[in-house]
Parts: sequence; structure tokens; C-alpha cells
Amino acid sequence: MVKPKLIEILKESLEEEPIVQRDKIIGNRPYQRSSRIKRWGYTIRKYFRYLRIPRMRERGKEVRLFIDKY
Repeated sequence: MVKPKLIEILKESLEEEPIVQRDKIIGNRPYQRSSRIKRWGYTIRKYFRYLRIPRMRERGKEVRLFIDKY
């Protein structure tokens, strides 16, 4: 009973940190078009119950938050 709730809390905290890092790198609010780096949705990883990792792009190439793709 406690384990699923604990897993959900951990998943939420793991998803929150990359979003904060993405917003720090981009430096502007969503839908504001002054930055050269754009938000580009999310990629889903099965590491930890379908973890959502934000994606960014800069002039046709993806900017990664992590070194390894997987």
C-alpha cells in the first residue's frame, strides 16, 4: 500500500528536476519565442515507470540534458 505511493512521489520528483534544468537553460517562459533553444516536447523512458524527460532543440539539432541517449 505504501510502496505504490512512494514510487509515485519519487517519479514526480525525478520528472521535476529535468524540467527545472530545461527552464534554466532556455531562460524564458513557455510560448515566449525570444530564445534560440526551443522546447520540443518529452521523450518517454521506461527506466522508472514511464519517466518523462523533456527535450530541447537548437537550429535543427537536439540539445540533450543527459550525455547518454538511453
